Amino acid sequence: PNQVEQFKIPKKRIDKYFSPGTTPKQMEDTIIKALAKHLPARIREQETWIAQYEADIAQVKAHTSPDRETFPVMQIGDHSYTEKKEAGQAIIDACKAMKSPEPVPLGAYRGLSMELSYSSASKEFVIALHGKGTYKVPLGTDIHGNITRLDNKLNELPDNLSRCREQLETAKSQLETAKAEAQKEFPQEKELAEKVARLGELNVLLDMDKKDRIGMCIRYALCILPYRSWKFPLSS
Repeated sequence: PNQVEQFKIPKKRIDKYFSPGTTPKQMEDTIIKALAKHLPARIREQETWIAQYEADIAQVKAHTSPDRETFPVMQIGDHSYTEKKEAGQAIIDACKAMKSPEPVPLGAYRGLSMELSYSSASKEFVIALHGKGTYKVPLGTDIHGNITRLDNKLNELPDNLSRCREQLETAKSQLETAKAEAQKEFPQEKELAEKVARLGELNVLLDMDKKDRIGMCIRYALCILPYRSWKFPLSS
């Protein structure tokens, strides 16, 4: 491509999103405004999730025995279960007793409340663990397996917290980068404008006689290879 085209290539990726005649600076300002609107919202979202995870992790820890062999008390309805098998069976019984797919209170486990519902889409029962956040757990038919699924979901909270913290730092860094980039000038904008203007002038002149050999040589020399020295014969 010639030099004018080379300057335009990086902009073509975003040109289609702007009206003709939009300058690089106007494009940049629009993009920065969009980032300035999106990234702070993203940051607030991550901060909210972090606060939820931190609170729920602390709640779960306070209601979980350090001894992994000790089953945490599970409340189903008005009954408290200290044995995993009995608790698992109580969950199955609660599923069988449901009259509607709508959520109903089930009980509590490891410091979080439980709500039972039926998903018509996936055709399975679901327990929603509620704390500051909500964590949904699809159920199966195994009495021990359902307890394991609940435990696995709660054990994922620290990893989820770590990911949110990483995403928060990334969003903050992106926002700072966007602000810094907004202050930079498009380094080739002036040269691009000059070349486009010169090409336009030459096009007007050359349109007078497109078959003129001398004109074609001048166009090639000035527009495509402006930095090289060429000598063209002016006579045949």
